[in-house]
Amino acid sequence: MCALAEIAGVTLGVAGSALVARVVDWPLIIASTSIAAAFPVSVGGGVLFGYLPATRSASMNPIDALRRE
Repeated sequence: MCALAEIAGVTLGVAGSALVARVVDWPLIIASTSIAAAFPVSVGGGVLFGYLPATRSASMNPIDALRRE
């Protein structure tokens, strides 16, 4: 899911940058390294913020986990 969000984010970011560059007549320069660096950050954040609550809930009694929500 994080990878799909990454692809959507990169697509919208490039499209938005192209639109702004065209409107204000600036050259469009997009570094591929910034796109490549965004992928592990996005996936890492998704895994981290999905893993931490899941491990905490897995160690709880199911009734308490549902009640605590």
